[in-house]
Amino acid sequence: MAAISKRVRAALYGRLSARFNSTLAAICTRDSLTAFSIDFASWPKSVNFFTGQLDPAEIEESTPLKYPLVTLYTAGSVSQCLQKPATFAGLVTAGIDVHLSWRGGNVSMDMEAMGDAVEETMVSIMNDLTQQSWGANVIYDGKIRLQRGAQHFGAENWRQLLRFSLNWEVVA
Repeated sequence: MAAISKRVRAALYGRLSARFNSTLAAICTRDSLTAFSIDFASWPKSVNFFTGQLDPAEIEESTPLKYPLVTLYTAGSVSQCLQKPATFAGLVTAGIDVHLSWRGGNVSMDMEAMGDAVEETMVSIMNDLTQQSWGANVIYDGKIRLQRGAQHFGAENWRQLLRFSLNWEVVA
């Protein structure tokens, strides 16, 4: 089952690296927020983009990192025999975790604004109808799911996890 989940991650990496930073910057400018950027170009040596479902606290123990950061990973896959004959024909679920961080301050500030900007960025780049090509035998279902974690204060920063889940049909 060669390159099943890898195809999905490659498609997502291509879209994220091409559009995430510019789309987020435009949304942040519109909403009077300070944008951040992710260094996709230096991957696998980036300090704020990693592949794998990784906990930033554990990354900190072994690798330099910079917040905010993004991780891209496969959450699961299941062959559903959607097409025969095929080695794999089924669902791959990909995850994108965005770990936000900002300097500590009063809780009275808008703690949701940056999460809203990242959410709008992801929905915009994932569902852009002008760029629907994801690669051979890889079909995105168009549904983006977001689970927002609570904001936590530690050391000098607030942190929040935004966990995106996306389903793909893959034939290999």
